[in-house]
Amino acid sequence: MLSIDESQIKTKLTNEFASLNKKDVDLNSVYKLLGADSKYYLTDAGVCVYFNQYEVACYAAGRISVTIPYSRTDLLKPIETMIP
Repeated sequence: MLSIDESQIKTKLTNEFASLNKKDVDLNSVYKLLGADSKYYLTDAGVCVYFNQYEVACYAAGRISVTIPYSRTDLLKPIETMIP
């Protein structure tokens, strides 16, 4: 689903989480936990990559997530190529 090389996943997706500008998110933890087996789900808007409570921020911050729109072909393969 990703159009980027596996070696770039951590850096590129950590940058996406950094763009959320949430002070309580530990970007070092985000970087360590991201990879090819990261948790995600598909929405109408795009691919949502997420972390559960306590994984990268305090409990009060809730689940931390970022949705990558399908139009972001710099990160995702064009949606048309994923539909058989």
